[in-house]
Amino acid sequence: MKEFTRLLKACPNKSALARKADVHINTINGWVYGNVQPTLENAERVLNALGYRLTIEKIEGGEEK
Repeated sequence: MKEFTRLLKACPNKSALARKADVHINTINGWVYGNVQPTLENAERVLNALGYRLTIEKIEGGEEK
């Protein structure tokens, strides 16, 4: 989550990012400046708009509970 927040803080134009990701600017500001956690769907949209892909990878030796 820290890396996600770092990417958002480094974005020079959060309004343009919000439009590109189709996520309200207040939502992004809540993640950056508030104590609000993104939904998986919104996080993926914003990451894609920033040029990143969200992946899920099984931990080696990890077991399902």
